[in-house]
Amino acid sequence: MKIILLSILLIVNLWGVMTLETYEKVKNSEEAKAYVIGVGRGVLSTDVFLSIYKKERLFCLPKDHVEDGNYLLNILNKEIEQNRSKYENDAQIENIMVVAFMNKYPCLYNLYK
Repeated sequence: MKIILLSILLIVNLWGVMTLETYEKVKNSEEAKAYVIGVGRGVLSTDVFLSIYKKERLFCLPKDHVEDGNYLLNILNKEIEQNRSKYENDAQIENIMVVAFMNKYPCLYNLYK
C-alpha cells in the first residue's frame, strides 16, 4: 500500500494536480493531508494578494477567521460531501478547494452580478 501511495503522490508532484478520484482513495494518508493543506494555503494566499492589489476577490473570509490544517481539510471534504455529484472523477482538488471557499465565503458584491 505504501508503494502505491508513494506512486500516486509522485504522479501528483510530476503533474502538479490531484484528481478527485485519487484524493478519495488516499485522503486519509498524511501525505495527501499535507498536499491539501498546502493547496489550501496557496488558495488563501492568492486571495490575499488579490485584495492587496485591489482586484476582485474570489471569496471574503470573515475578520475573525482562524485557519489551520484541519480547517482546510474540512472545508474541502465538506464541499465534496455536499456537491460530489457536480464533480467528475477527474476534477482537480485544487479547483474544488477554490470553489469550496467561494461557496462558504461569498463576497456580497459577487452575489449581485
